[in-house]
Amino acid sequence: MTRFGMKNSLWAGCWIAAALHFPQPGLCAERGGEASQAGIHVEVELVDSVNCWCSPLWGHNAPKIVEGMNGEAYVALFSGEYPEANVQILKRTIGGVWERGRTFRGAYQPSLLFVDGEGFLNVIQNSQTKPLVHFRSTDKKNLENFETVAEGNGQEDGRGWYVGAGVRGDTVYMAYITLSYDLFLTWKHVSASRWNTAVLIHKGSVDAVKGNHSWTRPRLQFSGDTGIFVVNETSDGSVKNSYNAVQLVTFTLSDPRRFTTECIVRVPQGFGAYSSDFAVTQDGWMHCVIERNPRIYDSPFTLDGETGVFVYSRPVGGTTWTASRTFAAVSDGGLFLHEGGTVTALRVVKSAPPDDGIRKDLSNRSDPGSWEAVQSRDHGVTWSTPPGSSSHIVLTNPSHIQLMTGASSWSGKHGTQGIFEDNRGSLPGTKLSRYGLYYFRINGGNSQ
Repeated sequence: MTRFGMKNSLWAGCWIAAALHFPQPGLCAERGGEASQAGIHVEVELVDSVNCWCSPLWGHNAPKIVEGMNGEAYVALFSGEYPEANVQILKRTIGGVWERGRTFRGAYQPSLLFVDGEGFLNVIQNSQTKPLVHFRSTDKKNLENFETVAEGNGQEDGRGWYVGAGVRGDTVYMAYITLSYDLFLTWKHVSASRWNTAVLIHKGSVDAVKGNHSWTRPRLQFSGDTGIFVVNETSDGSVKNSYNAVQLVTFTLSDPRRFTTECIVRVPQGFGAYSSDFAVTQDGWMHCVIERNPRIYDSPFTLDGETGVFVYSRPVGGTTWTASRTFAAVSDGGLFLHEGGTVTALRVVKSAPPDDGIRKDLSNRSDPGSWEAVQSRDHGVTWSTPPGSSSHIVLTNPSHIQLMTGASSWSGKHGTQGIFEDNRGSLPGTKLSRYGLYYFRINGGNSQ
C-alpha cells in the first residue's frame, strides 16, 4: 500500500472541493427553487491506494466507515490476494490526521464495522474456511487492541458470506448467507460470546447450470422497535451474476423470529434491479436507492418502464412506494439525511471526454470526476438540484460509495462522512487491481 505522511499518519489535509454536477432540468429530477434547498459542499481526500483482488468495498451493504463518539471516523481498508486478504483499521482524528491501526489477516470479504453504545469499535470478519469472528476494541483509542468476543453465527457451521450488521442499544443484529445460499438473521448482546439461534429468512438454492438463487447483501436499518433490511435477489449467481429484484425484510427487535418480507421491485431476468443504499429517517420514512439496468444479457423478456437510478420512498409500515428517477445513467448512489427530513441522493462519476468521433476504450482513462446530487424535501415525491461547490477531481473508474449509516452508529444517527473507490485498472501479470480509496465529508445542513 502507498503510505502518505509521517509515521502512523496517512494524509493530514489537502482537501479537494469536489464538484456538484447538476442533472439537466426535466431529465431525471423535477426542478425546484434553489432558495428552498439545503446547499451542500463536498470535500474529498485520498485516503490510500491499495492492490486488491476485488473491490475494497465489496459486500457493499456492509458498513466500512463509522463515526466515533468524538466525531472521529474509522475506516476498514481492504487489500491483498484471494482468498486471504488483509483489513487494516484507519482512524481520521477530528483534526484531520489519519492514523493506522491493527491489520486483521485472513479476510475473504472486506470486514464490517460498528461503534457500540460504550464507544468501542467492533469488527466482524469472515473467511472461506473459518467461522465468522466478532472483534471488539479493548480501549477507547479503537486502533490497535482488540479482543475476540464471539465466533460463529448461531448455527453449527459458523461461516457466513455477504454479511450485514447493525447495532441498536446493546444488541447487535447480523444477517448473512450460507454455503447453500440461504439467508439467515441472528442477534446477541454486544459483549456476549454466543449468537442466538439463527432464523431462516429465505431459502436459497444452488444450480450449476442456471445459477444460484439467493437474497444477498443485507443492509440493515432501524426504526422504533423495528429492524429493517433490504437485500438484492439473484437467480443466476456464479453464472451470470446479475440481480433482478430488491426485497425488504422487516422484523421485531425484541423477537427477530417475527418477520415479514415483501418485494420492492422486480424486473425480468436478463435486466437488472440492484439496491446500492438504504436509509430510514428519524421520522420513519424509508428511502432505497435502486439501479434499474438496461439489458444485461440476452433473454426473451422485455423491460417495461425507464432505466436509471431511482429512489423508492415509503413510510415504515406503509404500503405504497413512490419511485422517482433521480439519475439517468446507472451507477451506485448514496443517501445523505439532513435534519428536518430533507434527503440528498448523490454519487460520484467520471466526466465523459469530448466526442471527437473516434471510438476509444475509456475503462482505464483518467478524466475529471464530479459529483451529481438531487434533493427531496417532501419524502421523495419530488427531487431538485441543490446548490453546491464547483471544482474537479481526476478519476479513472469511480464505482462504489458508502455514507455513514445510523445502523452502525452508537447514536443511531446517519453521519456526514463517507468513502468511495476508484478502480485504476488491473496490474499486469497479477490477479490484482489498483484502487484509490477516497474519504469525503458533506458540509451544509446537519445530518439526522
